[in-house]
Amino acid sequence: MRLKFLHTPKPKGYSYQPVYYNPDEEKQNNEKPVEETSKFRREMDSRWRAHRRKNRANTLQLMVYLLIILGLLYFIFFVW
Repeated sequence: MRLKFLHTPKPKGYSYQPVYYNPDEEKQNNEKPVEETSKFRREMDSRWRAHRRKNRANTLQLMVYLLIILGLLYFIFFVW
């Protein structure tokens, strides 16, 4: 086995193929009906609102449990 102390490897080559932009072809490929876009927007909005309601309910439930625990601790240490 040969050891090469001062050997620097050559950089890795690559093959670059330029991509040309054609605005007409881009319009044809990316056109979506307005109705489909608005339907998607409504669906995303309803999902986001449902998620917020769920998170808000979880937060309120956690606050109620915390208040109950703090009330019990107050009763045990200061009143009893």
